[in-house]
Amino acid sequence: MKTNTFHAFTLCLATSAAISNAALVQIEFDLLHSVGGSISKVDGDFNIFEPSLGDYLVGGADTTFTGQRDIQGSYEFDLRDPSIMVLGADQIVSVFLTIERSGFLTTLTSSPDLNAEVAGYIGDGVFDTGDFRVGRQLGTFTIYNSQRTPWPHPDSKIDVTSFFMSLLDGGFDYIGFNMRPISIPAGASVNNGFLAPRLEITALIPEPSTAGLAALGVLALALRRRRG
Repeated sequence: MKTNTFHAFTLCLATSAAISNAALVQIEFDLLHSVGGSISKVDGDFNIFEPSLGDYLVGGADTTFTGQRDIQGSYEFDLRDPSIMVLGADQIVSVFLTIERSGFLTTLTSSPDLNAEVAGYIGDGVFDTGDFRVGRQLGTFTIYNSQRTPWPHPDSKIDVTSFFMSLLDGGFDYIGFNMRPISIPAGASVNNGFLAPRLEITALIPEPSTAGLAALGVLALALRRRRG
């Protein structure tokens, strides 16, 4: 019995040393949104509330023809997703939100330039008008630039790592992002389509062989307890 216990203990020590010194491999995966879509106000009243799994609009207008119009996309992601829950907070290296154009664009030829921001907020898993214009700025991108040729503007990615980790560490269930015009100058009239955003996550995990060693260590502990 003492010999079995000694062997089990030795195997546990070897397993722990192997895990602590194991090489880490980098993985990348996408987290897709849970809810989201487009929200729009014209002259202060909501006129579009469109849940969407595909495209969304970002834009704005301030003309006598269109009135004052503010269009944004709003999407939330589940922080309890299994792909997130299996990782330790110290394993996540970076998180980027994708800004990818769908090719849809409507604008007046005389429209001034229009820029947008990504604002992060604490989500609740529900897409509604309460998501309009909430959150703090995490980054910016271009909706329309009259001087840029050829069209379209390049896609971009916004680094949201710090905000993501703060909500994950805080125990929140959902993280939300608003893509919206920063301000709408007089004479503007632009609507730009974007693909539903993704969170591109990079993490470090132990090499697959380490998982086998960990399982072996658990088995050794079980053997020790049964025979002890």
